[in-house]
Amino acid sequence: MQIVMYFGLLGGKINARTGAHAHIGMGKQDNGQYNQAKKVNYIVGCSLLIRTEIVRGIGLLEEDYFLYYEDVDWNLRVRQKGWNIQYVPKSVIWHKVSQSVKSSELSALSTYYIIRNAYLMATKFHKSSLQLRAKRRLVRNLFWYHLKILVRKQDQKRNRSALIFQAATDALKGKTGKYAAQVKMETAYGARKSS
Repeated sequence: MQIVMYFGLLGGKINARTGAHAHIGMGKQDNGQYNQAKKVNYIVGCSLLIRTEIVRGIGLLEEDYFLYYEDVDWNLRVRQKGWNIQYVPKSVIWHKVSQSVKSSELSALSTYYIIRNAYLMATKFHKSSLQLRAKRRLVRNLFWYHLKILVRKQDQKRNRSALIFQAATDALKGKTGKYAAQVKMETAYGARKSS
């Protein structure tokens, strides 16, 4: 039986200078090419198996991101301490991707966190006076996510566009945690419960 990998739980590659990352095997048909254990840059948070001594040594996932990139950040900290990260093909995880942001409103908000947190992570791990690579990636994300709104004919175009620009603004200001408007929305209407 052939399985198409829709989400790369095979590990991934990180460019810590820009915040860009890619999942190995994402969208590829599995013909046995992923049957060998190997070192990778990172493993996504839904499929981590971690030694207690590592957690004690580097701490828990960083809460400042709130959503997205906390696992990338954590993997980078693990590697900085000299530990290896390895993909193990016999470990199988079934994960429903992005279930917490399925609604249109929350999907738009997830774009905010992806854009903002990619920049925050890049500037955290590669401190320089100009941060040119991270800023170049931030501008690329502004263009790319607006293009996705048009090509995919997404709803709530104005809301999505505003969140994209807000993400870039907040990233440059170094804002962390939950997006302020989301906190206000939850205070006014009550936090949305997941089923």
